[in-house]
Formats: sequence, C-alpha cells, structure tokens
Amino acid sequence: MQGYLRAVLTSIGVLTVVSATLLPSVHAHIHWYGNDNGEWQEDGIPTYVNVEAWLNPQGLAFNPPPHGEISLQYNPDKDQSIWFQNGPSDWFQTVIATNSSGCAHFNIQVWNIISGWLGYHTQFPLNTCVTLPAIMAWDAGWYINEYETNNVITSVFFELWGFGFQPYSVTIYPPHNWIWIRSNICWCGSNYDTVTFTTAQGTLYYLSDKNLVKEDPPADIGTTEDSNMDYTCFQGAGTMRMSQTYNIIGQQC
Repeated sequence: MQGYLRAVLTSIGVLTVVSATLLPSVHAHIHWYGNDNGEWQEDGIPTYVNVEAWLNPQGLAFNPPPHGEISLQYNPDKDQSIWFQNGPSDWFQTVIATNSSGCAHFNIQVWNIISGWLGYHTQFPLNTCVTLPAIMAWDAGWYINEYETNNVITSVFFELWGFGFQPYSVTIYPPHNWIWIRSNICWCGSNYDTVTFTTAQGTLYYLSDKNLVKEDPPADIGTTEDSNMDYTCFQGAGTMRMSQTYNIIGQQC
C-alpha cells in the first residue's frame, strides 16, 4: 500500500510518496537484553510519547551485520497490537537506521502480524540516506516523538543531533488511524539482522504529558531484529519522565 510522507527538514521541505520494504517482525528473546528492554504504558490518553537516546561517553560502535545497519526501534506490544490496533493486527513501528558511516534514514512501517505482510512503509530520505558521522559519537542524540489525538498517532517527529552539524529532522504523517499502544525500545540490527555492538553506553529517556507506567518485559516480542545490548531497570516510573541506561557490559535489570 502506498502512503503519503510529508517531510520538514531544518533546511529543506519535502513532499513525497513512497512504498518499500525494510525491517520486519516475531522472535525469541531474553529479558532486559537485545530486543526486550521492558515496556511502558501511559496512565491516561497522551498527546505525545517520545523517546530520546543519548550516547555517552564512548558512543556506538558495532560489527557490521549482513545488511550493514543498526536501528533504534520504537515498537508497540505485539499481542496488544493484535487485539487493539486499528488494522486489525497491524504492528506500527517507527525506526531510525544507520550504517557504520553514520548514513541515516527515518522510517515508519506497519506489518500485519497475522499475515506477515508489510502493509505500509515510508522512508526519508526516499531510497537513500544522509551521512551524519557524529550521530554515533559521544553526546549524540536520537529522538522519536509520536504525537496523538484521542490516542490516534497523527504525526511522528524524528531528529538526530551531534557535534559539528545542525539537528537533522523530519515529520512524517501516517495516512491511517493507527493508535498508540504500550511500547518498548530496541537497539537492534535491521532487515532481520542481529548486531553485535563493540562499544555502547548511554541513557534512554521516555517523556509524555501523562504519567508513565513501567511494564514487565513481554514474553512475545514483535521484532525479529536483535543485538547484544543490555538494559537496566526503569527509573522514574509513575512520573512523566522515565529513564533507563543501556550498555554491553552485562548490567541488566
């Protein structure tokens, strides 16, 4: 299915239409590791729910997986999506992906969990990427903000920032009434890949206009991509700003 993408960059405005394939779903797991960092829920109906990934102090480095990319994935709960997502059974995923040179792109993709078909995918820049090498260095930031009206996701704002370049951002407007469902974050590979990080340390921040409720790691993960990333317990649960750290040195919740 084709969908409309409206993109607004710091320096450029773009309107384009795109349909493609990218980073799929369904996999075994270990809690607080790889693609299973735990989940969070909202205490009420939010108007935004964002995730910020900060890199410090060593940044990110990895052994290139078969398809050459890593991703920061913002994923809804698989089983909740089967029962409650407008689709039905659609799995709404937002993704920032990059190769080892820092050539990055932003994505929304929607998989049908029952059939396994990719029903919708949009990417910016279209069929390419933009090189921002500082996004894997110390103090870089990766940011995804999902905006909602009556719990329907109306737009997704993506941004990358780091030393030596202006923040690089885009807003994508989904063409369908997909709703926000309790979610998790994954530092992973892309295109079914498992990535081995050789350097990784930083903090994930979760912010909303409603209090955030921590959930146990799900038994049924929705993404096939994986990694060797470890995650600590959520801090600040019950407030509008929650966090957890990530690393590859065996510190887990």
